[in-house]
Amino acid sequence: MPMQGKIKERWMELCEQAAVEQDREKLLLLSQEINRLLQEKESQLAKLRNDEERATVMELAELNRAMKGRAVKPSFDGPRMRG
Repeated sequence: MPMQGKIKERWMELCEQAAVEQDREKLLLLSQEINRLLQEKESQLAKLRNDEERATVMELAELNRAMKGRAVKPSFDGPRMRG
């Protein structure tokens, strides 16, 4: 389940708990869970970046196909004389 909608993400809550935890074993468990959650978040962000990059490449390829074969005409033919 994506965590983006939560106001405070679970890993932040666990960091707050770890900051005051006195028991070494509990601290180790908290740090392992924080690490797991951050690795998961990193994977989600990497996938999002890849999806965005893929969409950009597809849009550029579509634009390239649309532009192929089109002749580019100069937009300026020189001064026009009115008379």
